[in-house]
Amino acid sequence: MAITFKKYKVEIDKIGSITSEAYIKKARKKIKTDSSLSVADIKKETQNFKEYILKNLNDEHKIQKYLEKISFWLGFQSVKILPQFYINDSRLDFLIKDTSGNYWIYELKRPDEVLFKSWPKGKIKETRLTKTDPLKRAIEQACYYKEKLVIYCNDHDFLKKHKLNPTIKNAKIRILIGYTNDPNIIERLIMENSYYNGIEIFTYSSLVKTMKNAIKQLESLD
Repeated sequence: MAITFKKYKVEIDKIGSITSEAYIKKARKKIKTDSSLSVADIKKETQNFKEYILKNLNDEHKIQKYLEKISFWLGFQSVKILPQFYINDSRLDFLIKDTSGNYWIYELKRPDEVLFKSWPKGKIKETRLTKTDPLKRAIEQACYYKEKLVIYCNDHDFLKKHKLNPTIKNAKIRILIGYTNDPNIIERLIMENSYYNGIEIFTYSSLVKTMKNAIKQLESLD
């Protein structure tokens, strides 16, 4: 019987809040003892997810709805997707809390966005990669969220309304944007991420790769 990531995640969460290799070993053992779960099912769903992204490169809203139905993309940690809320007029796409009490905010942008563009460097025939406007706006929005959350963490009514802890001010923000396997872009992205504290730019292609690596770990561990 085919399974969804949601059902898989429910089963995995029953194992307990463990991380690293020990957690994956227990996950693998659980899959072996439950006939309704298999690594093959997860691999199939991962491929479906990749195909869905490629079919909806210009529509992050469709991808968001897809991700709301699954949770494997969040990895093997025991996490909880919290209700969405607005910061002024901007709605957080995903607010996630792990078992350690850490908050994560995922901001989704279009997979077909170009992240960097080339421009001449001086008079010599060299080029540099600089951020495109869509990437600049995404980073500015993430920085805005960080600033506002520091203010809101002292607002007891706000925290109570959304059932949050003051540690929300330390939430890490991951921007999902673009789809590329270009090594030059990936290298430039690593450099860009080093400039920020608590903000990470992550491509959809990297997300798919992370999911596939997790599957390999499941396959390799008895």
